[in-house]
Amino acid sequence: MKIKDHFMRTVKKINKRIEIITNGGEPTPIPRAWRKSLLGSCNILVAIPDMHMYIRKSKLDNFHYGMEALQNFLAYLNTLKEELALKNKTLRIYQLGDVYEMRFPSIAEPGSNATASEIRRSHPDYDLTLSMMDHLRTHFLYGNHDFELRHFPSFRLGAYEGKVYLEHGFTPSPWYENPRKTFWEPAMWMFKKLREVEEFFANLVVPASQIGKDKHFGIGVTSGETERGDYPPEFDYPVGIRDYYSGRVLNDPDQKECRACIIGHTHQPYLKLEVDAEGGGYVFADAGGWTEGRSDFVVMTNEEIAICHYKRV
Repeated sequence: MKIKDHFMRTVKKINKRIEIITNGGEPTPIPRAWRKSLLGSCNILVAIPDMHMYIRKSKLDNFHYGMEALQNFLAYLNTLKEELALKNKTLRIYQLGDVYEMRFPSIAEPGSNATASEIRRSHPDYDLTLSMMDHLRTHFLYGNHDFELRHFPSFRLGAYEGKVYLEHGFTPSPWYENPRKTFWEPAMWMFKKLREVEEFFANLVVPASQIGKDKHFGIGVTSGETERGDYPPEFDYPVGIRDYYSGRVLNDPDQKECRACIIGHTHQPYLKLEVDAEGGGYVFADAGGWTEGRSDFVVMTNEEIAICHYKRV
């Protein structure tokens, strides 16, 4: 199936809010030798990256800037899914982790981590967004910022869809980002305490007019107010993450025919296709982010792959 013909348009119209940002605005062809059963029983695969949804009234939350775009996108996917079903075709959707921002403190229960319930109930549109994803039967993967959700079996660390492997993308990251590393738990405790200290001092300097009440962002938290639909320079992408996952695709003993890997985590969209002289190789895609001003996603068929930006109104 073709991305521009079968994904970017429905029976009624073309979705002009979808913009391909890789390969000069064109889908990247999948080598013919890989196409048979690449996606297994799935015809179109969509991977939505990091959302970092936090408590809506907090200054640390920037998900709301891209919320309308995501709701519009999910509504479009629902229409597309229904149309494909009439043709016995399947659309499968993955959320690649960090759907929540649970490494920030709870507002309702100071001293505790924010919870999925608290975040979801912080605004009706947040509950609606997640309900729309549930309605689409979205497959949720676990991200390092999802924190407490690691205790629930419904959140998986990784998944295979045919010959495509999907994961959040923190496995090769430093010890403080990967829950499998020894010091992850104390690192998360320290991170939460840092946020509490930031909030304490922010509450002191706002009355003193040192910062505006709407301008408090924590260390490493970028405002999502400015839309970012660019494709960053490829030389900026973390080489260690790319090499780890490309090696995993090529060397996984349990998935000898695995040809593709899709991750998130970095908030930086990146696509790399490598084909060797014997027809082997891999495709690696970092879906970018749906936070910090970005609204990216990966779309893949048995014939093509692309990273797209979903435009704000």
